[in-house]
Amino acid sequence: MEFLAFLGWTLLFGTILFLAAITIGEISTLIFSAALLAFLWILLQRLDRIEQKLDALLEQKEEDLLAQK
Repeated sequence: MEFLAFLGWTLLFGTILFLAAITIGEISTLIFSAALLAFLWILLQRLDRIEQKLDALLEQKEEDLLAQK
């Protein structure tokens, strides 16, 4: 759970940095913040897929346990 909070705060920071870079017109900061946001977006998508797989495995285990009884 702490990891997700960390990702949330980092995503917020990256968004603020990105908007500030657009406002200031600083190209290197803009590139860095865009890369940071892209990396975090990919990471969140992978975490979502992992969560879906774990949910499916948990559901399968529950069905197996119910079938054994």
